[in-house]
Amino acid sequence: MESLAVVEEQTILAQESEAKEFVERVRAIVIDSDQANVFAGTLLHEIVSARRDRAAFFAPTKTAADKLHKLVCAQEKRVVGPLQLAEDILRPKIRDYHAEQDRLRRLAAAEEAARLRREAEEQQLAVAARLESAGLQDVADSVLEQAIATPAPATPKPVAVPQAAGVGMRKKPPQWRLLDRSKIVDRYLIPDEGAIGRLVRQVGKDAETIVGAGSIEVYFEETVTVR
Repeated sequence: MESLAVVEEQTILAQESEAKEFVERVRAIVIDSDQANVFAGTLLHEIVSARRDRAAFFAPTKTAADKLHKLVCAQEKRVVGPLQLAEDILRPKIRDYHAEQDRLRRLAAAEEAARLRREAEEQQLAVAARLESAGLQDVADSVLEQAIATPAPATPKPVAVPQAAGVGMRKKPPQWRLLDRSKIVDRYLIPDEGAIGRLVRQVGKDAETIVGAGSIEVYFEETVTVR
């Protein structure tokens, strides 16, 4: 493993100052003649050469740092990987247990609410029957009307599942899955820019027709080269 050679700050300051001088020089340049254009090209060549030299200067340190980073990541993976795997196996088991217990508790709560509702109805029907037997039909009818209008008993709140210290459950942000792409409204249909770009580089202007007439424009730009 190559050792990491840290560049002295004094060296960095000197190279940084020289680089910033180039920035100031090019900001002041106005290309308004052939002579100025040639001068600008010469300066560009000088800047590119300096940039390549500086990149070569830092290359060995960057290579060593990259190798060290890969080594540390590999060691970390050996240690952290099994722990992450164990966590990934256990989390769904706890989640599934909570989901099942929540379902059972809600079911039990609904059954208890139904039982309470039946008991209340039976009690009111019994009262109405006694009133009717006593000849108090109007009162009995009133009791039955009240029974119909009486709200159902509140569903008991499910009891929370016991948790280990430091462990809890929370709802994750909503997620989605694709069911039918043809039903998605246009505003949410995003072009595959990567695929279109590859097609344009392969066939040029013909891509306009392939992608869809009037959907894209293929254009060409020039760039400055330095040899």
